[in-house]
Amino acid sequence: MQIPDVIIETWPNMVLPQSEVKAVLQYLAHKAKKPVTFRWYAEDEGYSDQSVSVRVFVNDDLAATYNPSHVMINGQSYAVASVQRGMAAALVRTEWTKIADEEGQLIGCVDHNRIILPLEITVCDNDAARAILAYVVEKAVDLLDFDVADMVRKREEDFARHFGEAFRKSVKTRLESRQEEFDTRKREAEQAYYSVLEFERDRPVLEEELAFLTGLAEKSCARMARRQVQALLQVQSSGQYTHIAFDGEGVLRATTAPVTIEHEGYEIPLGRYEVEIPATGDIRIKALDDHPNADHPHPHVAHDNRPCLGNISGDVAKLIGKMRYAETLQLLHSFLSAYNPENPYEKIGHFDPLGRYEDEESDPCEDCDDKASPYCIFGCEHNNECYTCADCYDLRAEYCFEECEHNADHERFHPCEACARKGEERCYLECRYNKEWELQNPCDACEEEECTHEECPYFTRKKETEHAQAT
Repeated sequence: MQIPDVIIETWPNMVLPQSEVKAVLQYLAHKAKKPVTFRWYAEDEGYSDQSVSVRVFVNDDLAATYNPSHVMINGQSYAVASVQRGMAAALVRTEWTKIADEEGQLIGCVDHNRIILPLEITVCDNDAARAILAYVVEKAVDLLDFDVADMVRKREEDFARHFGEAFRKSVKTRLESRQEEFDTRKREAEQAYYSVLEFERDRPVLEEELAFLTGLAEKSCARMARRQVQALLQVQSSGQYTHIAFDGEGVLRATTAPVTIEHEGYEIPLGRYEVEIPATGDIRIKALDDHPNADHPHPHVAHDNRPCLGNISGDVAKLIGKMRYAETLQLLHSFLSAYNPENPYEKIGHFDPLGRYEDEESDPCEDCDDKASPYCIFGCEHNNECYTCADCYDLRAEYCFEECEHNADHERFHPCEACARKGEERCYLECRYNKEWELQNPCDACEEEECTHEECPYFTRKKETEHAQAT
């Protein structure tokens, strides 16, 4: 008989080899005659009568207070490492069936079709981890209960009811937001030619979306909401996301399973992310796991959690505009699992926790405090002309024009060259670089032979300048 599938989802601090975990889970799949999934424990995970769930407590997100020094299994004592801590007693639910070692210590629980390991055994590769996993799985086989149809149906009904309410609110918010944008853009289009061109380009998309949203707002939204409920449940059951929910403001928040990017033969684990999709479409993506060597949440996500979606930005906007959240989440998961070396906020090598991968075009000066400084450009022996005045972080700053010895008398860069206010009143009356009208003089191109302070705004300043030059 063919053994049902075994799916193992890893996380950054899982050390126990997958091969050993898989061997035990294959035994479980054979006995239960159902597929088995293995990942970390989540409090609000649902049930399924089609598979067995094996969940390991991970204390990154939940309270850990239980820490036995050893376990007794089959007459043998196994030392438990100090890092193999267990979930707090308050998290162990009374309705779970408990599995204890031979000294009465809790090492496993069964919750219908779920087998829960309350000790974080996978954080170490030791004999205790192997013994606990094998013992709990063996004992749990006869305790599994797949009669969960009523609970699954109630959970789906609760989710559908909440989603339907939030969906209607989201439609209204989206309609108001897009209507406001439509009206604003229309006014702008009437004021300037460039606004007209931009508005006419976007008009079909806006009008199509407004018509769609207006139709939804006038109806009960029930049919489309039901479709999205089923689609979102399918997305969650696929394992891409572990939690999907609408908040009271109609904002969709979804937590991904651990994301891994495959690039040039390397698998680089990035951990989990929280995706936030408000009705306005202003997406945010927040990293839930640390990246010690990286400054950004993701190679293609900025410091403010705004993703650079590149060539999928149009598709994402269209999906959100049509309230197709499930498809949007799938597209964003693909985005998080991919890397484009052409335009990242940060190179993928910075996210490799083991430091194995190094980008071919990595910059050896990237972490230098003097990078692109005057010293870097003119004094550092390691520069090799990689950085020039055009890269200087003081370019056209006060230091550049007033202190830098490499721009004496403005030989390299002149303060007026790139000035957007050259020739304006501020240029002649306030600019410190043109204090004595040595750089720009409003009188040079003046056609009046004589002027007085009553008719010329620069008359008084002209007299002051002439007096200063004379003395």
